[in-house]
Amino acid sequence: MSVQSAPVSRAATDTKSPAETPANLARRIGQRVAAKPDGLIRSYRLDGHHRTGSYLALWRRAGDIAAALHRAGIIPGSPVVILAEDVVDHLPAIWACLRGGFVAVPLTGVAREAMHRDASAFERTLALLGDPCIITDEAFGSFARRHASWPHRAPPAGSSSPRCRTPR
Repeated sequence: MSVQSAPVSRAATDTKSPAETPANLARRIGQRVAAKPDGLIRSYRLDGHHRTGSYLALWRRAGDIAAALHRAGIIPGSPVVILAEDVVDHLPAIWACLRGGFVAVPLTGVAREAMHRDASAFERTLALLGDPCIITDEAFGSFARRHASWPHRAPPAGSSSPRCRTPR
């Protein structure tokens, strides 16, 4: 069997294309939010309860989280681990990373597995990332405190939930 590939243009492989930068993606999300601010994100839990958040409220929350990360001394380009069980917490954390120029590293699934089994893989991942800032919701807060190798301090003043725990 032979495998052939079509020629790929340089534009298709250029990952630095201006249209695909985090800042441009954040701007485009902001435009979509502005176009439909009352749109809703709804998250259902296994126990039947649900939470909702409007696009605008989640976008504003993302801005608050991004600002808190900057105040905490996290520099653009730094990895930020996201541990949030609920999409109403997870989405603003992802958007905050885009808005602030941080590298979002969602590890909720890895952390959930580590909570019920061996946490060593999670701890190794944090070490490989250089003991990054961790954004948590309440479900993962105590887990993050137990397994990160650096001492925690209180979240930065004015920070929004999810909490940001920083190694600095």
